[in-house]
Amino acid sequence: YRIRFGAPGKVSKSVEIDTRGPSKAEWEGGFGMNIEIVLMDSLPGLDYSILREPFGKAAWDRTSSSFTWDIKYTKARRSGMKALVERYNAAQDKRKHR
Repeated sequence: YRIRFGAPGKVSKSVEIDTRGPSKAEWEGGFGMNIEIVLMDSLPGLDYSILREPFGKAAWDRTSSSFTWDIKYTKARRSGMKALVERYNAAQDKRKHR
């Protein structure tokens, strides 16, 4: 499943959760997961294309019998996200000083 978070005037972000794996018995009672997402204002001229792909991915881990985040995926996207945040902050500062 891809879960998209968004709001008017904000740039949407998504996460992907692969729910395949748990047995029927393991699904009994369900699962909880906390997801913290900060949405950015949609500023003209910024390239948000990195956010077309999920911000994070989670899947069933048989060893821990829980859903876990794919840390390798997150780390691989870190430099692109850092660059976006830096460009975003610079654009925000520029808007404030007009």
